[in-house]
Amino acid sequence: MYNFSKIVKTYNKNTKETTITNVVSTGPQGIQGERGDIGPQGRIGNTGPIGPRGVTGPEGPTLPNAEFHSDYIYWNGNTKTPGWEIGSTRVNLGKRAGYAIPGKETVCVGNNSGFNNQGDYSVSIGSNSAYVNQGDYSVAIGDEAAKNEQGNNSIAIGTKSGKFKQGNNCIAVGANCCTEGEGMNSIVIGANSSAKKAQMATIVGYNSKSNGDSEKNGIIIGSNNIINENSTIIGDEINDEGVSGCYISRINQQDISPYLNKILVATDRQQILCGEIPIKNKNIITGFNNSEPIIEEINYKTFVIEHPKNKNKYLVHGCLEGPEAGIYYRGKGEIINNENVMISLPDYVAGWGYEFIVTVTAIFNGKINKFAVSDVNETGQFYVYGKNGRFNWIVVGKRASITIEPFKNEINIKGDGPYKWVE
Repeated sequence: MYNFSKIVKTYNKNTKETTITNVVSTGPQGIQGERGDIGPQGRIGNTGPIGPRGVTGPEGPTLPNAEFHSDYIYWNGNTKTPGWEIGSTRVNLGKRAGYAIPGKETVCVGNNSGFNNQGDYSVSIGSNSAYVNQGDYSVAIGDEAAKNEQGNNSIAIGTKSGKFKQGNNCIAVGANCCTEGEGMNSIVIGANSSAKKAQMATIVGYNSKSNGDSEKNGIIIGSNNIINENSTIIGDEINDEGVSGCYISRINQQDISPYLNKILVATDRQQILCGEIPIKNKNIITGFNNSEPIIEEINYKTFVIEHPKNKNKYLVHGCLEGPEAGIYYRGKGEIINNENVMISLPDYVAGWGYEFIVTVTAIFNGKINKFAVSDVNETGQFYVYGKNGRFNWIVVGKRASITIEPFKNEINIKGDGPYKWVE
């Protein structure tokens, strides 16, 4: 913008005075400058008046009144007129949980849990658990656990455990455990294991099963096993072959049917079959060579004495065996001073026997006594400590050590039959 000025003279006739005025004129407006900073916010204005009240909404439903402590309200859609009801003896949480024919004092947690015909006093927790026909006093925990028919007094824990026809008095624990059924009075613990129709079976381990028939009294402890009636298996991947008996550890795929009612003990590549060996035969199968059993003689020491009560019989006793030349002494004692008593072994024991173990057993005299013992000292004596009372004592020791497992090429054997010794 530019300013222009000019001098203007004015003469006043009345006053005879001349006035000089500098007149400034405004030039054209310049271009607009940049916008300045925003100033501070002004104060908040006053609150306006309250508007008119809206219309009143419709009245809500009237809920039933509870009667006892811990009563709760749930929505019952399984009636001609669905509505809110009081639940005190049954707990239903989840879509259609405990839907049809619910039992007494039941618990259903999860969608479709206990859906149809849940037994009295039973529990189902998990989606589709105990879906239909859960027995009385039974428990199903896990997705689809005991989904289709669970017997009375049974337990299924794990995804799809006991899914189909679990019997009465059964236990199934583990994912997919007993999905194809479980016989009565059976226990199965382990993923993918099954008892099918087996009754009174016990199976513990992954993927171990009965063979599908109605076996009884089978026991499995270990993985990947198949069991038959009256068999006991301990170990992994053992081949039962339908034979009654006891099998321990891994067994080759071999026909063992000739050895019924025996006990089979096996390692990874060896097999030992024993049990029910008649004394007169003195034989035992200690292994196999090209599928043929290796039979060895059983040696033991016996002695014969007259029978104390039957004159028509002898009394045959065997010798106690152990991995040492052992000695023992026993007797009775009594504490009469409410402190202790000293027991002395025979004079020759000191310096002859060693590594003694002393055991004392109280003799009941109307009250229960407790005794403590010392070690056997260098003179062959030991002390029993406690209150007054009588007791039995036994001392076991060692006279000499024995080489328990010598190599055959390093020793000379003397004697015959069971009466053999190392030279």
